[in-house]
Amino acid sequence: MLALGCSQAPAPRQPVSIAILPVQAGTSAAPIDWLCRGLTADLIDAAGAIPGLQVAGPVSTMVAGGQKDAAAALAVESVLRTEIDEKGALFTIRLQLVRASDGETIGRQVLSRGPEEMIRVHHEVAKLLAGWLRKEAPDLPVKSLTADLDAHYLYWRGLNERYRAGGKLETEIEYYDKALQRDGYFAAAYTRSAEARVALLRAGRGTVADVEKARTIARRAVELGEDSAGAHAALGGFLFWIDWKWAEASMLLREAMEWQPSHAAANGDYAALLTASRRFGDALPQLDAATRIEPLDMAARQSSQWLRIYARAWSPEQARSVPRAPLALLAALSESFAGNHAKATELAAAAQQDGLATPVEVLHAAHVWRSAGRQDKAAQLLETFREGGPLFLAAAAALRMSDREEVIRMVRTAVEQRDPNIVWIHLLPMFDSLRNDQRFAAIASQVGMTADEKPAAE
Repeated sequence: MLALGCSQAPAPRQPVSIAILPVQAGTSAAPIDWLCRGLTADLIDAAGAIPGLQVAGPVSTMVAGGQKDAAAALAVESVLRTEIDEKGALFTIRLQLVRASDGETIGRQVLSRGPEEMIRVHHEVAKLLAGWLRKEAPDLPVKSLTADLDAHYLYWRGLNERYRAGGKLETEIEYYDKALQRDGYFAAAYTRSAEARVALLRAGRGTVADVEKARTIARRAVELGEDSAGAHAALGGFLFWIDWKWAEASMLLREAMEWQPSHAAANGDYAALLTASRRFGDALPQLDAATRIEPLDMAARQSSQWLRIYARAWSPEQARSVPRAPLALLAALSESFAGNHAKATELAAAAQQDGLATPVEVLHAAHVWRSAGRQDKAAQLLETFREGGPLFLAAAAALRMSDREEVIRMVRTAVEQRDPNIVWIHLLPMFDSLRNDQRFAAIASQVGMTADEKPAAE
């Protein structure tokens, strides 16, 4: 008996990573894509609160939903498949948790819920997942919910607008505003509205009034959702990108990650904050963590390549896995920073021949030429540079070796207009010649952490 018992294969290890695949509509008569996307986002958020479980981020999950092997694409050990039907006044939800390595079903459940119960169903599913995976039940932010079904449906329509192809931030915000008109204490709607408003401002599509509105919404999200990782992450993101209160932002983002380690936005923003603060030793592991959570978020991965360049940890092998990454230009910058100017300009010329797609690329190509002593090439490249916001225009003026007064004036404009790009002011080499100018130093001191704040934020 003993020999027989010892010969048995050990039980498979319980997965520690999961992807909540996009909820699929069954045979419902009415189109419910908006409900499926909204519920998917909420399920990802709730599952992220399960202790010891890494959850794939929402952007990557939505991308992987249509792929043949989503688990491999997301590098997770298990996937949750969900199908939902709406018939009459009843929703039928079919859940199946599958181990990726062998296709074995770890847990299966069918739920029948009325419309009002759908408001909290993501919390219910997260507790089921914790049980199937033999993990502690998650501590979920119950105060974030609403009792108003119409407000909740408007909130889900906002999430649908975020994650559907061609969705618009302005429309997403309108849905949250309508939800908040119905329930002014709906913390989750405040949180998502704050996220969308920060994204709008980062895209350069906001006014000074929009900054004030976003600040109010983000603060209100934390007041009402004091136990919500999402609310803390949203306010932390606003304070980093828009208000430049990095010490407070750092504490809020770290709190969000402590409660929900797989929170995609908190991880990404904290990686950017560490890089902008020139804390490269801390930034690199955080960049790795953010990439693990959102492996298919190509915009975030492209941005991370620039951060790795400045952290002096860029490698062409790693960059080749990032679609549409400007490999020649990144290699040129790497060589330029190392002082290999002949190789850098050769690569910069190749990058220009391939085409420079963004203002950031144009600026950095010009920097490579200027660093190599080819001011003529830098000026030629910047002849028609008229985009990218006030800070990038200031950087272009500095590269042209324009009147210093003009550069200082444009940097001040960037501060006045709350240009989110100004978080890179301590990092961009285009401003190196101004760092001893007291006027520039005074402006730059408004962005970042003071010496007294740094220990509290670390």
